[in-house]
Amino acid sequence: MALKGHVFNKQLFTSECFALFIDTFLDKNSGIVNGCGISNTTSSISIASGFFCVKGRFLQEEGGTTFNIDASTQDDIYCRLVCEIDLSKENTTSELKQAQYKILQSTSNYTTLLQEDTTNGGTIYQFEFAQFNVTENGIENFVDKRTFLNFNSIYGEIRTNINTFLSEQKITTKEQIDTLITDLQTYCDTAKEVLTDDVVMNMINLINTKADKTYVDEKTLTVANWIQNETTGYYEYNVTDESITASHLVQGNMDLANQAKMTERIYRKL
Repeated sequence: MALKGHVFNKQLFTSECFALFIDTFLDKNSGIVNGCGISNTTSSISIASGFFCVKGRFLQEEGGTTFNIDASTQDDIYCRLVCEIDLSKENTTSELKQAQYKILQSTSNYTTLLQEDTTNGGTIYQFEFAQFNVTENGIENFVDKRTFLNFNSIYGEIRTNINTFLSEQKITTKEQIDTLITDLQTYCDTAKEVLTDDVVMNMINLINTKADKTYVDEKTLTVANWIQNETTGYYEYNVTDESITASHLVQGNMDLANQAKMTERIYRKL
């Protein structure tokens, strides 16, 4: 056993490997790639020049081929016109022996096509061009049986599948993807800041940055600090709270911006 390289320097890219790649890419479909138009009269069938692919193997009809069909002197003959791949044969540099046109005939019904998996040990695959009957009048009941390979539709299906996936994920543009990544990064950074060092204190500090929080503090008033206002006759008590900052709002939405401390006056008339 040894490892063989394909598409490597000085390693041959074999026909078997290439056919497997193409057949896999085409989802095991065979068909006309370009040209190969087919037409008929009561005594002949013609295939125009063009290209077609059978089980990952490309073939070219170079100048057009015509098949002459004699009228039947017996009962109706059921016929299929095929291109047969037979990998049990060997090609030469000047002659293709692994592929040829054939007309399959039966006096009872159309023969069953041989379509072995030639990329996985099989040797024969018959690609059908047409089916028809041969009677005493010549060719009758002619049916074009060609299938086609549309590479534009293959690429379109790939794009459709990708867009469907992105739509299901509700992500349709690069900007949305970038926004999602940014939001996740911000969330992680915030969580990291909160959960480092003292978790409880960081959570409290984060909550205390809210301007609309309720603030409660207890103060003890002493009799000696009451001062009578000579104008109003009321006694006043000045209460100073250094913990109230300029970012706080007191009840009633009184803005304390640019004020480092608050002095609250409590009145009492004797």
